[in-house]
Amino acid sequence: MIIEHRIYTVQHHRVGEWLGHYKAVVPEAYKRAGVRLVLVAQNVIGNSTHVLTMLGYDSLAHRDQTRAVFEQDAEFRQFLKDTTGMVLSVENRIMRTTDFSPLN
Repeated sequence: MIIEHRIYTVQHHRVGEWLGHYKAVVPEAYKRAGVRLVLVAQNVIGNSTHVLTMLGYDSLAHRDQTRAVFEQDAEFRQFLKDTTGMVLSVENRIMRTTDFSPLN
């Protein structure tokens, strides 16, 4: 399994607002595109403006295919418009699970 590990840095005092928009739109948009949402979490110790998401894919090709569909999703595109300026940066990693990972 391929895991996409993303850390969003959201504007201070807008994390709750951004998460509300995210919760209302993004999980269903991922489902429609065939993306597995593995985790959404917020820092509670450390930088509280960080939100972590983890997405699961069968392969890098699967990621490319589903991302292409996801990025064209009308509700996701509206989410991006509605949250413009809330996210200051995104750190992204692509990881492959080990053969003994419980996520396999």
